[in-house]
Order: sequence, then C-alpha cells, then structure tokens
Amino acid sequence: MKKYLLFAIIAIFIFSSSVLATSTIDYNFSIDTPIYKEGENVFGEKILGTARIGTSFQKSYGKVSLGGEVSSYPLVGKSEDLLNYASIRGSIDWFEAGRLGGSLSRDTLGISYSDNLFGNENLSATIENKWYIEDERTTQRLSLSYKKKLPNNQNSISINASWNVENLKKTQNASISASYNGSFHYMDGNKLNTSIIGEVYDKDGKPIEGVTIRILVNDKLIKRVKTSQGGTTSFGELEPGDYKVQLLVDSLPEEYELVSEREKKITIEKNQIEKVSFEVIEIKILEKTTFNAKL
Repeated sequence: MKKYLLFAIIAIFIFSSSVLATSTIDYNFSIDTPIYKEGENVFGEKILGTARIGTSFQKSYGKVSLGGEVSSYPLVGKSEDLLNYASIRGSIDWFEAGRLGGSLSRDTLGISYSDNLFGNENLSATIENKWYIEDERTTQRLSLSYKKKLPNNQNSISINASWNVENLKKTQNASISASYNGSFHYMDGNKLNTSIIGEVYDKDGKPIEGVTIRILVNDKLIKRVKTSQGGTTSFGELEPGDYKVQLLVDSLPEEYELVSEREKKITIEKNQIEKVSFEVIEIKILEKTTFNAKL
C-alpha cells in the first residue's frame, strides 16, 4: 500500500508539470507541539513535523489543489518509516466561499471543511473527520488558524491551535503549531522569481479566457499575452521596476464588459511576484434582426 501511495504522489506532480502551462507549486512546513494528551499536560513531550507540497490551478468554480503530505512525523524521539505518515490530499476552494478537502493515507480516509470567521480573511476554522479503515474508529479535529502574509505577498506565517477527539467523546490531544507557507510560480516548466501575474474574472469568479493583457515601461510596450483557460497569464521573468498593466477592452468576449480600471500601475521588487486582477460583468446581448427588402 505504501508503494502505491508513493507512486500516486509522484504521479500528481508529473501530471501537474506536463498538463498545466502555468502553475503554482505550494509548499508548507510546520512544527506541531502537543500541549494536552489523554488528560495529561505533556507540553514539550514530543515535537512533530508536517511537510506538504502540491500544485494548484484555477478553474471556473474556484481553485483546485492536489498534493502530498507527510504529517505528524516525530522529529524528536524514535525514528519511524516516513511513508507511515504520508498521505494524498486534494481540495477545492469556491470563490467567496469555503474549502472542501479530502485525504487518503495507507489506513485512513478524511474529509474536511474550512472557512473564514467573522469576515476576516486572516482568521479561519477547520472541521475534519477521519475514518480508520482497520479498526473502524473515527477521529474529529477542530482547529483555528491565523495567517499573516509577509511583505513579498508570496510567503506567509501561520499560528494554529487544534483540539482532537476520538469517536466524538474521548479527547486525544490539543496542540499549537507554527507554519511557514509559500509558493513557487512556474511558466512552461521554468520557475519565476520576479514577475507579474494577470488574471481576469467575472463577479462570480468565472475565469475569462483569451483576453489580451499587456505591460509597458515608460509607455513602451514590453510584452503582450492572452489569458489561459483558467483566466490567468504570466509575463515571464521581468526586471524589477515600475510597470503599467493594461487590459485591451476590444479583446473581451462581446457578452462581457470591464468594470474595473483598464490600466493599473504596479511596482515589483527583486524576487517578488505580484498579481493584477481585472473584473468583468456579463451583459445582455440584444438579439439582432436582419430585414431584407426589394424595391
């Protein structure tokens, strides 16, 4: 089972790199310290590690993520087989809604739901249920997370607190953790370090394909590109500096109208990737009627 799990994780990345022209590779590392276990305070007794890596891409209904995870691996204490802690993960983020996720490991199946609290995009809560295939028990986890983006907007740090219960009754443990999260942006297999990502969506989050976006420096055209099926596009590796990002209105499908500014000014620093978003709305096209007459 462990061999197939490893093959499946590798297959995810082969699929992602070969099918997606422009993608984002997300990575995460966290250190988790139990502070409560089976009725006893065990602060500092065991330090666990979690490492995640995956790929994400935009679809019409939101963001799709696939990846692998090695979770709750003991960093201190007796060393054990790494693949015993490995799992495959996937999730869907609906625009302006929550995230539905799932996981599969050698002996567990999990499903989770997370959403922001009180309209605060930095504060979120997650509810997760796991089914253990071999001994027919279940565990539940409730966690709160606060995330703060770092100045480059590509990396972030998180503080998490969680409470774990078995069969909805017995408390297993409570824990706190700190995580470091980031993203690598790729275009045609090449990693981007300094760039601009353009995206075009309607008010419901539907991506708009085939829209032309261009960038200028000192009013001189540098590059012109079209959005992909996922509504995004990249201008490749760029020099740090000031840019104008323009959407060509004539390139929009006739049933859409631009509601945001058509030109945006942006400054990028070295090793910084910035997103520029344009919003459109769908408009009603009056039916055209042609009259033919002979005199």
